[in-house]
Amino acid sequence: MEFTLNNEKTSQLMEQASNAAQSAQESMQQAGQQIKEKAQVATEAVKNATGMNN
Repeated sequence: MEFTLNNEKTSQLMEQASNAAQSAQESMQQAGQQIKEKAQVATEAVKNATGMNN
């Protein structure tokens, strides 16, 4: 009985760890996308300020 409970607990912990990893991956992808967008805006601003956008 104890062995079965340990396996169930291990399975639950592994699922929770997997969910946490997936959530972290999604958060990092969103953060990366936001950084990319801000860098593109900054690049355009520099081009406009230096007249390189013509």
